[in-house]
Amino acid sequence: MAKQLDIFGNAETAKDKRTRKELFEDYEAFMEKFKPKKNTDDCYTPEAVYSALVKYIGENVQPLDGFNIVRPFWPGKDFKAYDYKSGDIVVDNPPFSILARILDYYIAAGVRFWLFAPHLTLFQYSGRKCTLVCTNSQITYENGAVVSTGFVTNLYPEDIWVHVDGKLHDILEKADKERKPKKKLNKYQYPLNVTTSAELGNYIASHGQDFTIRRNEGVRIDKLDCQAGSKTIFGSGILLGNAAAEAKARAEAKAEILELSQRELNIIDKLR
Repeated sequence: MAKQLDIFGNAETAKDKRTRKELFEDYEAFMEKFKPKKNTDDCYTPEAVYSALVKYIGENVQPLDGFNIVRPFWPGKDFKAYDYKSGDIVVDNPPFSILARILDYYIAAGVRFWLFAPHLTLFQYSGRKCTLVCTNSQITYENGAVVSTGFVTNLYPEDIWVHVDGKLHDILEKADKERKPKKKLNKYQYPLNVTTSAELGNYIASHGQDFTIRRNEGVRIDKLDCQAGSKTIFGSGILLGNAAAEAKARAEAKAEILELSQRELNIIDKLR
């Protein structure tokens, strides 16, 4: 008879003097290695967000009376095997890794669609007969991933290439926040003489510029006098003297601005 492995051992006699709790936690960590890791293909859509999207489409883009909203994307299923009907409109969150292939299939087959897409790489689908809908909606999906989301669709007229939709952005983010409230940090535009690590990183370091603050040029502050109650500068800030503030402004102004070539300017001249 095979002996069953005692994963906990005897805490009193084992050479390893770890407690049962420590051994159990080690075993949990060991088993965690074998669990499948979820990626953007596993971002299951929150129902509140999906419902808000369908409602928006029906009220603002395409009346949905007489149409069937279908969702053919399921784990382990082939979207091509779905029995698409003439009255179907696919509104779904497809695996982003094969989105280009999905678009090519739907466009060739004449399937109407409104698909979730990664916002930051939305323009890589610009060579197809569909509209790129920019919303930059920060959606928290069911697996916990927060993804900047846009959409691709063929429900708009063909000549509409890119549509920036602030209304849909607000609707989806409102639906997302209502299902899972998050603490919202106060955002301010601080005076020139106040700086934060976020500002220095975003506007100076990330543009390849240098900037130095000497100890006699500023003082650390947690908030400004005008910030009432519990409002503070997130991560603290530095109150700069005038010379340092002006030097900061010069460093920010040096951020690289890309220039258009003559060829690109000629293209622009031909556009409406």
